[in-house]
Amino acid sequence: MSQRRWALAAAIGLLAISAPALVGCAKGKGEAAAKEISIFLWVRPEELDVNQRLKAEFERTHPGLSVKIINDPASQAMAKLKTLIAGGEAPDVMSLHGAFFVPLADQGALEDLGPFVAADADVNVSDFYPGLLELCKYNGKLYSLPRYTSVYALLYNRNTFKAAGEAFPTQGKTWDWPEFVRVARALTKDLDGDGNTDQYGCAIDFTGARVYPWVWQNGGELVTPDRKQVTLDTPEVRGALQFLVDLKQVYHVTPSVVQLQNREGIDYFKRQRVAMYQSGPWDVQELKSIKDFEWDVAPLPKGKKAATLLGDENYAISSRSQHKQEAWELLKFLLSADSQRRMALDLGKMPSRRSVAEKEFLQSDPSHDLRVFVDAIGYAVIPPNLPDWEEIGTAFNGELELMWAGSVSVAQGCRDTQEKINGILARHLQGL
Repeated sequence: MSQRRWALAAAIGLLAISAPALVGCAKGKGEAAAKEISIFLWVRPEELDVNQRLKAEFERTHPGLSVKIINDPASQAMAKLKTLIAGGEAPDVMSLHGAFFVPLADQGALEDLGPFVAADADVNVSDFYPGLLELCKYNGKLYSLPRYTSVYALLYNRNTFKAAGEAFPTQGKTWDWPEFVRVARALTKDLDGDGNTDQYGCAIDFTGARVYPWVWQNGGELVTPDRKQVTLDTPEVRGALQFLVDLKQVYHVTPSVVQLQNREGIDYFKRQRVAMYQSGPWDVQELKSIKDFEWDVAPLPKGKKAATLLGDENYAISSRSQHKQEAWELLKFLLSADSQRRMALDLGKMPSRRSVAEKEFLQSDPSHDLRVFVDAIGYAVIPPNLPDWEEIGTAFNGELELMWAGSVSVAQGCRDTQEKINGILARHLQGL
């Protein structure tokens, strides 16, 4: 997802970085101790470094406040955050993966930001993409604000396309599912003649939200309008999932192991084992280090229509914070246009503010077609994030894994998944 998904971060442990000020210790005569506010992040070292610089700037421009950064870049960062909240140690400000926002809002763990926005014209929420703001609401209230924009597209190896004599993929009438299969087959090769595939045409992570765009492209829906039930056992959903499974089981154009593996797909792409990989702007910074081949960005091929997923990462304030106004000042600072420009130019992060996404983000890497990501917002669909997401996600991914392995048919898997998830949702509605 910021599609960038929390599970993509490398598991390198928990870091707690406190502000340089000795909070609570005696200061010079007449000098008050700084008030400390905490923020929870789940970022890799290069992004942590930028956040450290933003922290220093915030403390300089907000005398009397210091910021404690709690950073957990591991794949279980959201579980760590839930533990802190359950233990009464919720950070004042927290960065949330989009799928975990709704459960926390449903539990009353997040502060309603509507009154802060209404009282503070400086935040300029009209600059955020409207769809992202919708993702930040629950039961009509604004419980967070968007940090990044996430959309799915295709990363592709330009050298591989050139060698095969294939035109680069672009959004148009001909870039559709049949053409995608044709190109993927043309790019799947045994390069050394040993009978084994050395280069696959594509890599599809058949997991979670990564299958959503294909469902929507095929005219399918994932939930009922009232979001009380999922609608997975339909011809449209079955057709989309069957198309993806056929890439592996019928056409043999994708590695069989690329399923539920956090970094395996992007590693295959970097090692030139696959020519096309479904991903998003969160991987751009990592790919800039590639020297062995040229890569670029293309839209996902369209089915009955063009569609991709609109995802985000959110900043929220704990409902139990003792420093809510100060936490709001930090959140507002981190989501300002200036801070988002820093993230776009230094890290290639796709901003949630239109003014920055359509200028500095595009300027951050003119050698690659980042406009594909920006244009995708026009046909991106808001995902059905639901309460009890962890249990639902486990059930969904478990069935997807069986389908991908060929242990159950797509038809049977869709029936089983719908039954399991609707049972979970029914228990939630009954308060069990």
